[in-house]
Amino acid sequence: MKRILSCREEGDTARRILSSSKKEMNYNKQAILQLPETEKIALAMELWESIDNKPIEEPVPDWKINLIRERLKHHEEHPDVGTDWNELRKKYLS
Repeated sequence: MKRILSCREEGDTARRILSSSKKEMNYNKQAILQLPETEKIALAMELWESIDNKPIEEPVPDWKINLIRERLKHHEEHPDVGTDWNELRKKYLS
């Protein structure tokens, strides 16, 4: 089973790939960091758009699948236990 990663997970995956890569990147990081904020934002947007429509797929570990199945089974056996997402959102995000 494969799933699409969230933005945070994509970033974590990208960092793992970059840190494990032996290749040198062909850019000057210090020069990029010295760019004006507007240029950094434009560059970040351009980079993001270049990968935005290409989700990173990674296999879901068996332990996660089993955990989801256990939680679903518990919910099916006890549908009245728990809190509705809308209630949580009102309580914590309002």
